[in-house]
Amino acid sequence: ITSTENTRMGHILPTPHASVPSGRSGPRSTVSVFPSSTAVGGRLSLTPSSPASISPPPFSPSQIEQIEQIYQTHCRANRAISLHLPRLRSIASDCETVIEFGVKTGASSSALLLGVRDRLTSYDLLETPAARQLAQLAGDRWAYRIQSSLTAPVEPCDLLFIDSLHTYEQLHAELTR
Repeated sequence: ITSTENTRMGHILPTPHASVPSGRSGPRSTVSVFPSSTAVGGRLSLTPSSPASISPPPFSPSQIEQIEQIYQTHCRANRAISLHLPRLRSIASDCETVIEFGVKTGASSSALLLGVRDRLTSYDLLETPAARQLAQLAGDRWAYRIQSSLTAPVEPCDLLFIDSLHTYEQLHAELTR
């Protein structure tokens, strides 16, 4: 899966799979999501995730209600990402696995958790109380790791959401490592 040349960061780019790996029932879409507002040249390749052998249990109604409350609070907040959260949740609903670089207070994480079908893995350098609370609610469906996105293992996934340090150097290092 390859994004287009000169991708504009800040846009969500659907990229259809060219072929369906064995074990899949049909073609799926993958998206690449980039932060900030500067252009990046080059290409990003993502590999679709393989079906997980053991899926985490679904959220309980109580978990869904509590995560939904956190999500709605972030949607109402006056932050740059707030207006994008419903679209991010919708995109994640077509994904089995999602990897996220940059968590902070968990705004995008809450949207991704409510959308993703199987598992979210997120990386950030600093743990925040808000993200820790969200991680406790999400249980096994969210692997919240305190680790640099520059050294984090990136398993095959359906969506890679990059919202870490908003500099060209950081994004370039994340995409070319």
